[in-house]
Amino acid sequence: METALNFSKAEGLDVYEVEEDTVIMHLASREVHKLNPTAAFIWHALDSSNDVQEIAQQLSEEAGIPLTQAQQDVTTFVQALTTQGLLV
Repeated sequence: METALNFSKAEGLDVYEVEEDTVIMHLASREVHKLNPTAAFIWHALDSSNDVQEIAQQLSEEAGIPLTQAQQDVTTFVQALTTQGLLV
C-alpha cells in the first residue's frame, strides 16, 4: 500500500496558535478552521512528511493510541483538508 501522497499546503493560509488550539485562516475564502490537538499534531507533521504511515506512527506514539486508529485519523484529516482546499 502506498502511503506517500502528493500534496502540499495551499497558498494563502495564516496559521495561529491560540492557547491549546491551532487556528488556520484561509485568506481567499475567509474561512477559519480551529484544530483540536490531534488535528494540530497532524497539521504540523505535514510540514516534514507526506507519508501517511509515518505521520500515523508518530501520532500513535505521541497520543498513545493504536496505530490503526492513528492511520484512520490521519487519512480522514488529510481527506478533509483536501476537500476544504487547505491541501492541494
